[in-house]
Amino acid sequence: FNWARELKLWAADLPFEVFAGDLSLRRATWHISNCPVKLINYELLTRDSEFLDDARAAFDLVILDEAQRIKNHDSKTAQVVRSIKRSRSWALTGTPIENRHEDLINIFAFVDPGRIPADTPAKRLPQLTADCILRRTKDDVQSDMPAKVVRDLPLELTPPGTSSAPSPVGRDPR
Repeated sequence: FNWARELKLWAADLPFEVFAGDLSLRRATWHISNCPVKLINYELLTRDSEFLDDARAAFDLVILDEAQRIKNHDSKTAQVVRSIKRSRSWALTGTPIENRHEDLINIFAFVDPGRIPADTPAKRLPQLTADCILRRTKDDVQSDMPAKVVRDLPLELTPPGTSSAPSPVGRDPR
């Protein structure tokens, strides 16, 4: 729903639809809809994987947000995402390599299948991916960021063994 809000704000004239509702509504979105932009979360995409076998479920461009969700090559989510029929692929992530260089290799298995062999050493990744990665640095975006606010707030803690749960509505806890 974040992307729906952003599209309304920045591209108000661009029609889009969000995959939602029960199975029959989502099936219609996959197969009948001619809307140029469709938004779906990873959980529904994985649940609806059976629809990806249909020729009508083919796209010009598929963009993944939070692409680190497909960093594990063997996960169901990664497998389903890679199975989407598409002409072009983009991946957006703030954390392309969280722990292992394989994370980036696995994201590229979606972005450009076959470009980076699975056994590629970490040292070779920059030369294999340089023309595909747009990386913003802190210096690039710092002028767009709001000023940092540091605020110390004292908190009153409850004594050990007492409940911090709020009182039931309409009842006086005394």
